[in-house]
Amino acid sequence: MLSYFLFILILAADLFLCFLVYLKGRQNRINRLFSALTFWSAVWMSSNFLENEITNLELAILFLTIDFISGVLIAYFFLLFCLYFHRPNLTLSKIKIFLIFSPIVILTIFILSDLIITNITLYQGRIQFSWGKLSIFYILTLLGYIGTGCLNLIFKYKKSYGIQKLQTLYILTGLSLTAFLALIINFFLQHILPVSLFRIGIYGFLFFIGFTSYAIVKYRLMDIRVVISKSLLYALLVVYVAGAFTFVSLLAVTYLHQLSDFNETLITLLISLIIVLSLDPLKKYLGRITDKIFFKARINYQDILVKLSEIISYELDLQSLLDEFLSALAKELKIEEAYILLSDKNKSFFRKENYLNGRKIIDFDQKSYLVKFLKRNKEIIISDELERKIIDADGNGSKVKKELEKIKSDLEKFNAAFCAPIFTKGRLTGILFLGKKLSGDMYAQEDINLFEVLSPQLAAALEKAKLYQEVHHFSQKLKLEVEKATEDLKKVNERLKKLDQIKTEFISITSHQLRTPLSGLKGYLSMLLEGDFGELDEKKTEVISDLLQNTERLVRLVNLFLNVSRIEMGKFSLEKSKVDLDKLIEETIKEFMPDINKKNLKVEFKKAAKSNLLFVDRDKIKDVVLNLLDNAIKYTDKGKITIEINFENNLCHFSISDTGIGIKKDDLDKLFGKFTRGSIIPDISKTGSGLGLFIAKKNIEAHNGKIWAESEGEGKGSRFCFEVGI
Repeated sequence: MLSYFLFILILAADLFLCFLVYLKGRQNRINRLFSALTFWSAVWMSSNFLENEITNLELAILFLTIDFISGVLIAYFFLLFCLYFHRPNLTLSKIKIFLIFSPIVILTIFILSDLIITNITLYQGRIQFSWGKLSIFYILTLLGYIGTGCLNLIFKYKKSYGIQKLQTLYILTGLSLTAFLALIINFFLQHILPVSLFRIGIYGFLFFIGFTSYAIVKYRLMDIRVVISKSLLYALLVVYVAGAFTFVSLLAVTYLHQLSDFNETLITLLISLIIVLSLDPLKKYLGRITDKIFFKARINYQDILVKLSEIISYELDLQSLLDEFLSALAKELKIEEAYILLSDKNKSFFRKENYLNGRKIIDFDQKSYLVKFLKRNKEIIISDELERKIIDADGNGSKVKKELEKIKSDLEKFNAAFCAPIFTKGRLTGILFLGKKLSGDMYAQEDINLFEVLSPQLAAALEKAKLYQEVHHFSQKLKLEVEKATEDLKKVNERLKKLDQIKTEFISITSHQLRTPLSGLKGYLSMLLEGDFGELDEKKTEVISDLLQNTERLVRLVNLFLNVSRIEMGKFSLEKSKVDLDKLIEETIKEFMPDINKKNLKVEFKKAAKSNLLFVDRDKIKDVVLNLLDNAIKYTDKGKITIEINFENNLCHFSISDTGIGIKKDDLDKLFGKFTRGSIIPDISKTGSGLGLFIAKKNIEAHNGKIWAESEGEGKGSRFCFEVGI
């Protein structure tokens, strides 16, 4: 029973492919050859199966004869299909046609005689025969035709590229596996295997059907996906309707017969109405599923052309034009990435930004092989086609191959699978790069046609945008001449802002780069002092302690620079939590104890009578306390430092006073500026960045507080205070 089921299934699938391919492209030679091949394959499978199923000798002889004749015709159409595959315009000379076709005619005549098969009998329900005198001619002819066809496909596979290469691979695999099983079993194992195993030759056609179907669905072989999709859709609808009405019939027989005729009829009509009304939604749902399987998401190139043309026509700003165009292009074509390189004013580099995967500058030398190729050939480059050209260039000298390989290397550098030049008045003004399609499909002729239409439009739009920019710049120039003095100042100001921004970015990058090695250095010095690498003598301990202190000072300096850059780059933010200010101050004092002890200073911490928790950013407030204490220690040679906290009216008042060098009254208002130090400080200390108080002020103001300094003058000490809300 299983053998019957498999036979009918394989035969039905084979005939289904046969008629679909023929109906879709009967005017196409390759479709006709494929249909002929699958038709005679169905004839061969039927005769091969039936010759061992009937008990009438005359019918068995008839099926055996059809078996051998159809085998010859399969080999003939197999060879023609392989020869014309991906070469629809191939023309065979009359001599070649005669040499291919004449052995088929001769073999057919021989089969009808007893020169190929003889002594045909039925034995134990199975047909038996002996090989005739010219049977070797039959076997060698079939092997020769099928072997030549497979070699031809192998050659085409090596020479093809992209989607054609994948189509060839699957057709070659399916045909060769099926042919191998059928030939081996029917020529050499005919009288050895039992009937059940002998039919593996028929079942082997599953390879041919499976691989061919996959190539049709996945790689658009013979482009019959529309027919298959619609056929599958309506087949599913027929199954649904048949199953639904069968269910209604069973329901009526089993349960509804107990009801009155009126109720039975009413329920049946209601169920039938539901089935009919559900057909259209079900059809749309199944249509989406079949389209997803066979087409993934079909691209409507006409709609894409309209959308991109609209963007090109209305966008005047160059940046907006590129952003809108590339974003729409990536979305509609479903590609990984897309960007355009534009020529700069010096015409020596192409530079622009990647619009999908973050902003980045790309420099591209016009002397590159890719640019030279685009200028010379003025054609679109597809990476898969480029691979074929590299293979073809083997016979054209190493120079051509070397140039193509360089071009391929340039494409790989940009992770591009598609490259289209943009020309303006014969001059290469831009290059469009596209990444791979998310679906895994190759770029096809439709994509090339799209960009051949869009390229002139895009070139004109880019020139229009550049002219718009030039007009805009010209108007600005006129304005500069009218208000020259003011504009000169603006220029200087903009220049300073740019320099300031560059400086800020440099500080940020440098600070980030310094933090990691400094943290590592600080950690290892701490481990040395703690004896993790062995005990140290007093001298080494002193030296390493100094190193650790200076390292900590450098870490604080790096953090200052990093905080400044964050403030200026707008990345300054607060992460508030409940903070015990007493503990924070004690922790900070502990960090500075080596410096305090080294200068023999006294530090007094006057806590508030009743402690309160502050809802502040702990790190920011600690930076403030740390900077104020560091300054007090640095500019106090003897005496004491007093830290005091008070809580009043929902405010926390903090002050730190010292007996140090003091501050001139003229300097009090300038101390909290960026890179600002008191006028007497350089005479005392050459170190210091002038950023500590600036950052302290920003931190306190971010908490809606205020900070200030007090001093009675030079040599009379100083007092720094701040207050923030509780």
